[in-house]
Amino acid sequence: MPFRDPVSKRAFDAVVVGGGLSGLSLASRMVELRPDARIAVVDADFDGPDHKLWSWWDRADRIHDPFPEVPRTVWRRMRVADGAWERTESLGELAYATMRSDAFRSILTGGLRAAGVTLIS
Repeated sequence: MPFRDPVSKRAFDAVVVGGGLSGLSLASRMVELRPDARIAVVDADFDGPDHKLWSWWDRADRIHDPFPEVPRTVWRRMRVADGAWERTESLGELAYATMRSDAFRSILTGGLRAAGVTLIS
């Protein structure tokens, strides 16, 4: 049975609660798997400031990249310093990647809107 929004009276096949990393990722994947589904994402504020960094370790030869359109920074070396001493080393088979949450949210909400997903705040 579809969920019906009590305000707009629109019906949805799926409602995702939360417009952060997990919620937007889930909604994006749902659009890929069921482009005909009526999907809504509910969050307190899609347009307010969102100053987080999401970081992860991965293999240097293939950074896991489910959202290639989102800019990220990738490090394959690390530098350690204490003022009098400094050393830079390769991370070898590892890499450390970071993406900004505001860029992720902006790009994904734009894509979800274009795919017909309703964003409710």
